[in-house]
Amino acid sequence: AAVKTIGSETFRVCNKLVDDMITVDTDQICNAIKLSYNDARVVLEPAGALGVAGMKKYIEENQITGGTFCAITSGANMDFDRLRFVSERADDS
Repeated sequence: AAVKTIGSETFRVCNKLVDDMITVDTDQICNAIKLSYNDARVVLEPAGALGVAGMKKYIEENQITGGTFCAITSGANMDFDRLRFVSERADDS
C-alpha cells in the first residue's frame, strides 16, 4: 500500500479534503484481516484491509463506543504463504 511518490491530482484532492491521517503497522493490518474473516467470512488482502485497521485504531485511540462505522475494503490477492504469515501475526482480534 506504499507508493514512492503521490500523484499530483491525488495530492491536490487529499490536501483539500483530508483532515487527518492514521498509520497502522503490519500486525494491525493482519489483525484487521482476521477480524474481517471472523466477522464476515471474507479474506482481504493486506492493502484491502487498511481501512479496517485504520478505523479500528481510530476508534480505540479516541475511545469511541456505541457508534456505527464503515470501512471500504477490497482485494483478494492472497495466497497460502501470505495467509500463513497473517495468521501468525494476527493474535489480537
